[in-house]
Amino acid sequence: MEEKDNIPKSIKEFNKLNHMQLNVGILNSETQFLQMIAIVNNDGTVIHAKNYKYLRIPVRQSDGKIGFVQKESVRIPARRYLEKTIVDGESAWQDFILNQVFEITEGHDVTADSIMNSLGKKVVARMQNIMKSWSKPGNAPITIANKGKDDPLIDTGKLMESIKYEIKEKI
Repeated sequence: MEEKDNIPKSIKEFNKLNHMQLNVGILNSETQFLQMIAIVNNDGTVIHAKNYKYLRIPVRQSDGKIGFVQKESVRIPARRYLEKTIVDGESAWQDFILNQVFEITEGHDVTADSIMNSLGKKVVARMQNIMKSWSKPGNAPITIANKGKDDPLIDTGKLMESIKYEIKEKI
């Protein structure tokens, strides 16, 4: 039986992997509004009326027409889906990477690029699943009336669909 020396390829891939960084979130600079929405939903905030005494919040009425409710401020509660994504998935992702590193040392067709791309897809899918299943704290009654459902992190789906990953070289 012929032995194969996997050490040079392994070292090359490990060095490459050590210089790679995975970023997950709303990454496109053209989506600054969605980045703000993501942060507000994750961290929570209080929105105060600035130029007028009251905020005017549109409300869908039972007859289908739009009315308005006036409030001095509204509180958006923190829904820490970003942290939950990391905490819930971290152990599984570490196991995945360890298994992939082992595959490299065994001479299988695994590369630093394939590891990071697979990991990026896993993290994005996890974050999107957490966003889909988030229920507490729920939406305010006025938000439920406007959306027609109590789905705190999903309205049009655009925020969730904007979750992407990128692989960059560590600086």
